[in-house]
Amino acid sequence: MTAISGIIDKKNKKTYLASDEMGSDGFTGHNYKTPKLFKNSPLTMAFCGSYRLGQILKHNLDPRNFKEGETIDEYVFDYLDTEIRKILKERKYLEDKDGVASMGWAGVIFAIKDRLFALQDDLAILESQNIYITDGSGCYHQEASIHTQLEMDKSKSYKKILEDAIKYTSEIVLSVGGKPQIIEHKH
Repeated sequence: MTAISGIIDKKNKKTYLASDEMGSDGFTGHNYKTPKLFKNSPLTMAFCGSYRLGQILKHNLDPRNFKEGETIDEYVFDYLDTEIRKILKERKYLEDKDGVASMGWAGVIFAIKDRLFALQDDLAILESQNIYITDGSGCYHQEASIHTQLEMDKSKSYKKILEDAIKYTSEIVLSVGGKPQIIEHKH
């Protein structure tokens, strides 16, 4: 499943998303040139668990811009949720688990304007109360790393914090590896 994360830098009006380079089935892993991060205006996205999911979202999701007066919540929960479900259903990606749509063991983090969301495997969209969010097999290690770095070094850039979190996690979690990848989303 590997590792993805995001952090909001309100001071510099940017959100950073990060990933490792590994594709893993939990037993073996290979580092790929295929990025797990992409921009699909007005979104910036990171995915884990399935390269197929990332390809579908990158090449088939064509999100519209905000309508005049539309809030972020209206855009995400009324429009984007419906669009993502529609595309995944059209591309026959969704599974049915006891009557609930599922993306299997996949996860997505996305930034929109100055907010950061997680799309869980059951298609629930969540927003953390923290300025950061993680997903993938290395999520707990990343979360601890990000939290500790934020507490220990207030001067460290958020981009470097994510880069180091991926790096440190890859040293502990066998399904996380390769060079940390970072993408910037401007608010």
